[in-house]
Amino acid sequence: MHFEKKWSRRLTEEPAFFYALTAFITLVILLEILYIYTPAEFWAMKFIDIINAIAQFATAGAFAFAVFQYTKSKKNERQTILIQECRDLISQMRAVANSFENSPEHGLERTSFFTEKMYSLSGSFNAIFKELVEDTHKTIVRMRWQEMYFSDLRRAMEKWSLRSILSDIGVDKNTYDSLEQSYRQSLKQQATTDFPAATDPFEIYNEAKSITSNKDVQTALEKKKSIGSHFQFFEQDFFTNSELNDHLYGYLNIIDVRARAPVLAVINETLDITLRNIILEQRAAR
Repeated sequence: MHFEKKWSRRLTEEPAFFYALTAFITLVILLEILYIYTPAEFWAMKFIDIINAIAQFATAGAFAFAVFQYTKSKKNERQTILIQECRDLISQMRAVANSFENSPEHGLERTSFFTEKMYSLSGSFNAIFKELVEDTHKTIVRMRWQEMYFSDLRRAMEKWSLRSILSDIGVDKNTYDSLEQSYRQSLKQQATTDFPAATDPFEIYNEAKSITSNKDVQTALEKKKSIGSHFQFFEQDFFTNSELNDHLYGYLNIIDVRARAPVLAVINETLDITLRNIILEQRAAR
């Protein structure tokens, strides 16, 4: 499958044939050594002695095979439990994203609850996902996560409202409207070209960045600096390429938070830059 790391799967599968071949080669080498260094009288064995020796080897082999099967069964059982838990966590993330999308308001309190819950669920999911053996089951889990990411989470992030968040932290609505109109007026005054520009993927980000660059807005945000921690962790888990490398395997997507979560990006850039740098350094050191 397109989303399956086949090279990794081959390295992680139980190499039963390899074990059997190794045991056979080792047995042949031992017999050669015995043949070379033991006296001829040693080989004057009766047929029944040979049968008994083979029987002993067969018994040992059967015991080793039973241990191998038991170990493999336990690993498969563990894998099944982990896969089911991953699916349950994805379902919970979808439910949280859909609840936020359908909420009638998207102010600071509702947005903060959304980020905290999603970050908590993603932490549990990531810890289990790393333990999964690379096989078809993990591939399906990866596909289900991608469906949640590009569908449910995408729609939820489109509902983020910088206006509502700033209003909740004390920014006057008239001030917001004035800053918004000023930015849009400046765009109209820019020189036009003969060729219409393609849609700017950072359009919302640039507008939000212009609004938050206002000193009064920055002062209001600084008073709510405490929201910066879980906003930062939420961005790291869901909008950082290094964190999503395994999750998005099979896609050619390069995630840019400014395009996929512009309001989140602007708030994180404005709030607690020191904390942001510390988090980035910790992630890079992993």
